[in-house]
Amino acid sequence: MDVIVAVLNIGFLTFIAYRIWRKNVSAIRKFFWPALLFKLIAGILLGVMYAYYYTVGDTFNYFDDGVKLATIARSDVKSYLGFLWSGDSTSSVWSELLYKQPRAMFLSKITSVFCILTFDNYWIISLYFSAISFFCTWQFATKIVAFYPHAEVAATMGLQ
Repeated sequence: MDVIVAVLNIGFLTFIAYRIWRKNVSAIRKFFWPALLFKLIAGILLGVMYAYYYTVGDTFNYFDDGVKLATIARSDVKSYLGFLWSGDSTSSVWSELLYKQPRAMFLSKITSVFCILTFDNYWIISLYFSAISFFCTWQFATKIVAFYPHAEVAATMGLQ
């Protein structure tokens, strides 16, 4: 089942990337696939570095909080949705979470949505976050090149 979920998620990301690439007509279009691949590999390598070198860090702590929230979603959708929208200390899950600051809680909530989509697969979530980051940067870079054609090299280097 894990392999099927991973393949479906990677297929979905590939489909979205293809749609963005196909729609683009900018001068930097030829850099899309290499830059995307670089960004995805960098995201995976960051996770590997935290897993095997640092052994602890924010990336896994946010993931753990996301898994706790996703577990609640699988058993009690109403409580989960209520926590997503209000998420205060009156909730039963509050004491189980590591990060309770509003900005950290926001990221844990977003991570929990991706935990639901990936069945708690850290590596696929890493691909999603890297891809979303790349897609936003790509849109920005294409706008820069459209307004400032002489900045093509700088915009391309800024993709990473």
